[in-house]
Amino acid sequence: MDSLYEIDTTALREVAEKIKKEWQSRHHKKTKHLTTPTHVAEGVKTLVGSSTLSIQELKWFIPHSANMRIIESICQRLDYPLERVISSLKYYGNTSSASIPLAFSLARQEQKLKQQDTLMLYGFGGGLTQCGVILKLHEMV
Repeated sequence: MDSLYEIDTTALREVAEKIKKEWQSRHHKKTKHLTTPTHVAEGVKTLVGSSTLSIQELKWFIPHSANMRIIESICQRLDYPLERVISSLKYYGNTSSASIPLAFSLARQEQKLKQQDTLMLYGFGGGLTQCGVILKLHEMV
């Protein structure tokens, strides 16, 4: 080093690279797909627990349709049958916030929804933000 103000940054770069690799391994897509279903399933259980229903009493589950792996994993964690999930993925792919209303509309077109059906609509974003509602259908117009 020629000057008092020069700093050897080799050690700093090594530490920064180590932190970067650690962060990338924690936030890799596979990790995201493992944690999102866990967080969403916990949120669904909390919502159902605040009602007088059990998860099995829900006729239909309409989650945000991010991708099928996430939906399957959520259902597995909830012990909820995949056959009672309504999704718009097959026709539209991941449509972000429109996936729930699209799925609801498709279910109506396919005449799946009946009066007195109880269903849960559940949206989430990366498993970090989530919200849901349990509905009982009274009159189909």
